Amino acid sequence: METPEQDVVESSLNTSPTRQHHTCSHCTPLLISPSEEDRKRRATVWRNDFQRDMEAVHEAADAGCPFFVWLRESIAGSSSPMAKLLQVKMKFIFNSSRENLADVYRCDLVVRMTDGQRHYLLPMPSLDVESDEGDTTLEPAVFRAVDSVSDVESGIGQIHRRLAWCLECHGDEYRQETEVRPLRFISVDTRDTTSVHITKLSSTGTDPYVALSYCWGSEQFVKTTSSNLSQHEDMIKVTLLPKTIQDAIIVTRRLAIGLLWVDSLCIVQDDTESLAKEVQHMADYYANSVLTISAARAKSCHDGFLSRNGEQDTNMLTQFYFPVHYGEKGEVASYLKLVPPTQQEDLPIDARGWTFQESIMATRLATFGERRIWWSCMARGANQTRSVGHNVLRTEIFDYRRDMHLSSPQWRQEYELRRLTLWARLLNDYTSRVLFVPQDRLPAIAGIARMAASFFNNPEKPVLPLYVAGLWNTKELPLQLLWVPKKERALHSSYIAPSWSWASYTGQVSWNWPDYATFPAQSYLGTDRELTDPRDPDIEQVSVSLCNDIAPYGAVTAGFLRLNCITFDPSQLTRGPRRHLELLFDADGNFVSLDAVDWSFWNEYGGLLCIHVSNYEGDYPRGLILAPNEDGTYRRVGVFFNWRSDQPSRESEHLKREITII
Repeated sequence: METPEQDVVESSLNTSPTRQHHTCSHCTPLLISPSEEDRKRRATVWRNDFQRDMEAVHEAADAGCPFFVWLRESIAGSSSPMAKLLQVKMKFIFNSSRENLADVYRCDLVVRMTDGQRHYLLPMPSLDVESDEGDTTLEPAVFRAVDSVSDVESGIGQIHRRLAWCLECHGDEYRQETEVRPLRFISVDTRDTTSVHITKLSSTGTDPYVALSYCWGSEQFVKTTSSNLSQHEDMIKVTLLPKTIQDAIIVTRRLAIGLLWVDSLCIVQDDTESLAKEVQHMADYYANSVLTISAARAKSCHDGFLSRNGEQDTNMLTQFYFPVHYGEKGEVASYLKLVPPTQQEDLPIDARGWTFQESIMATRLATFGERRIWWSCMARGANQTRSVGHNVLRTEIFDYRRDMHLSSPQWRQEYELRRLTLWARLLNDYTSRVLFVPQDRLPAIAGIARMAASFFNNPEKPVLPLYVAGLWNTKELPLQLLWVPKKERALHSSYIAPSWSWASYTGQVSWNWPDYATFPAQSYLGTDRELTDPRDPDIEQVSVSLCNDIAPYGAVTAGFLRLNCITFDPSQLTRGPRRHLELLFDADGNFVSLDAVDWSFWNEYGGLLCIHVSNYEGDYPRGLILAPNEDGTYRRVGVFFNWRSDQPSRESEHLKREITII
């Protein structure tokens, strides 16, 4: 039996009023339709061209047509002489999926204008294509975003259809090599909307489950612990759960899936050993779920992510409706709804560190934003326009994993640089996010690291340890030391990682490596070089102490790196009158980046040491700046890059010796 409270929660999803779509005599003639040739060749990119006199543009805008109002405002904001313009040519370039020409998900708009003598190009943004409750082309619309403001229930229905389509068309294409599943789930009964319970299933089970990715917020009030585990296994009242988890239960029930995985309830939070073990597998949990729900709009677990009535005034949103047909007879089938990118959403979940691996590893992802629902799966081309770079990373990871099955010595040589570049891009995105607990810097990406180990492991020459505090113990390890902090940060009082690891710095980092697609690998990484550069450092030993032995990709308590390398005095970094490390750029083109605001080493300037790490094409030295510790070891305090190739060599002043960095 449903409680009145639960009735209100779920019924509110069904009562959204139907929105009136704008149509008028000015925009209706803009009929969107692929050409006969495009239909025959099943084009993924096709276009429609329209031309209007400037007088007609003014007339339509004065009449209140939203598209022409927006177009005129865009023209007025450009450098073109609006008063003299005579004609406007509009080119709509549509992007469709490979599977269905009618599944349009993005529109690029090109606008050209003329005053009779000169021509002007008006820079225009790409437009998103949305579906809402009145769209009769929903059946083939798998990739486009879903308008969740007007009808959440319809949006969930579309997610259901897209999930079924994905499983039918390429369900086995991205099946994981090992079906690592959670131990516990929330059991969701389609008949009982008042309560759920925690159930423990066999690790070899095959029942599909949904996983939830969300922001905890400052406090997760309801979670499973050793003291309440048996109670949660018996019953949990839905109304006592945070709103975000309530919404996830609603979506799971609507999808007719009986299992939901939520970390706060399905992991025993005060069982340290179990928690460490499960954190290592969390990426697998999301990868092996039939669907991951991303509660992207919710800042905390209490906000919820399903839009309710009256939350937004949809009439304030800029949106355009154009008639469309895809058939040979030319009949109007429905319309396309286009939305300017000024309304693209900046979502709370994209700023959180823990949610990064959840979205990256999810095989299928339904992202619930402020006013849209995005669908994304790992099929080629099956990603919508939101966070394109993010989706590209996801697709590249899965393509890389698939290609690993074709592994051969030739393949490994070809992809050695690709794997390192991919890892650097992942870290660049991940380190831009926020973690409430700095010590989670390594654990929050442990799942991705565990997955990526297959990229870096060479079965013919196994290395232990393979993963050391966020870096890979391969021949590219020296290059991985050259991470660059985006800006200086105060040193953290608690230990996180060795100073040579990017994890020791609590801000965004990047690597200044040439793009592997445009620069020869052998000139930068040493790949395929016949002779090793004698200036390259030799890694004698690298070691880390783990917080938990069952978590090799998790937190560490200590670590050291011992190497035999070329060392020299920092004053040799520059030439000319300005030779101070606080100068980020000097007259000779040197770039020096300091990791943190720690001027304690400044009084020990004479003790600072630079070590050579790498050369690009033999003439561009780069390396680390180290400060001494009392026990004779060193710590990293910065990185240097010398972009000049015409400075005289001072190798006679360099000394090769063994040093230890902690």
